[in-house]
Amino acid sequence: MKPTNDHFLSHRNYEKLLLRFLIFPMAMGIQFLLLPRLPEKYFYDSQHILSVFLKQQQDTGEWIFTANFFHWIDFFHFTELAQWSFFLAFVFNIVLFCMSLHYQFTSAFDYIFFYCTAGLLNIYVFRMSKDIIQFLIFLIAAAIIKSKLPFLWKTLLTCLLFTWEGFVFRSYYFLISGLFLVTVFLQRAKSRTKKRRLIILLAAVCLLGLISLQFFSYRTYLSVVTVRDSLTLARQGSESAQTLILNPIPTRGSLGLFLLDYVINFVRLMLPLELLPKGPAYYLFILFQFYLSFRLLLPFRNRKQELFRNSQQKLLLGVVIAYYVVSAIFEPDFGSFVRHEAALSPVLFALFYDSISFIPAVKPEKHQSKYIRSSGRFISVDS
Repeated sequence: MKPTNDHFLSHRNYEKLLLRFLIFPMAMGIQFLLLPRLPEKYFYDSQHILSVFLKQQQDTGEWIFTANFFHWIDFFHFTELAQWSFFLAFVFNIVLFCMSLHYQFTSAFDYIFFYCTAGLLNIYVFRMSKDIIQFLIFLIAAAIIKSKLPFLWKTLLTCLLFTWEGFVFRSYYFLISGLFLVTVFLQRAKSRTKKRRLIILLAAVCLLGLISLQFFSYRTYLSVVTVRDSLTLARQGSESAQTLILNPIPTRGSLGLFLLDYVINFVRLMLPLELLPKGPAYYLFILFQFYLSFRLLLPFRNRKQELFRNSQQKLLLGVVIAYYVVSAIFEPDFGSFVRHEAALSPVLFALFYDSISFIPAVKPEKHQSKYIRSSGRFISVDS
């Protein structure tokens, strides 16, 4: 007897479910086999948060906000890092598994990228860390963008979310909020000529603003153009100094050199070839970053086509562009960059593997086409 189409589909669904379920044994392996063998530098932030959480040490800013966050969710009165690590890994791997059920993985590379990202999340994010809060914020942003709200409401709520984060958690998210609005505004421009003019106008306004800042508040201007020098100076001599992203050209307060350094550092972040001489321990990260950069460039490969098929994808792209543009200014080292990048995964997964609504799940209508466009090619919703 020939297998029916329904039987084939159920078998395929079972395979997809099983492949996604593999994140749980991987997470257990990381928790019980890998994390206990990692050097102390991987737990410095967690130890500091725990000491502030237990009121053994005082701090301000994002550290105290993070400690307060863990007080809010401390339902079981944990006092050790291992307790928090097991609890957060248990909860958020279930969240990650549920997220994966809403995505279409069309190749082995998609699964490999998903598992690699899940591994990074379990190593760096799903524990007592600042990045677990960032993961939640990006998860909320993805949920807002993929909701049934009107486009304007999605844009405003996402912008307000990052603005709120700038007030209470990480101040540089004010920049991400503003850049998100700019990228969304640019994508809404109908003609390519109009987009170019708007980009030139915005670049000119930003440049004029920085030049004017020299005359109105030179101290503020210096803090802007030397921000990377300030960040890396505090880390020199520490464990993270091995992957510091130092300015290739000392700025010395020069706006032109600051802009040149920015372009170079952006390329260094997206294509981290300089880590190759540091040994095999960095090779997986280099491959991961190259693949991610390639995926982000895919929509731009054909200028004659629209970047994405709908406004939802354009909003997700706006978040991603704003994040990477700001990261090139503030990321002090490659270790911090990969941690923060892993926290961006809810938005990246929604951008790359979107097939159905994130919250809530919506089945295709009876007369709706069963084919959708993903990564530049058409795939079946049923596949």
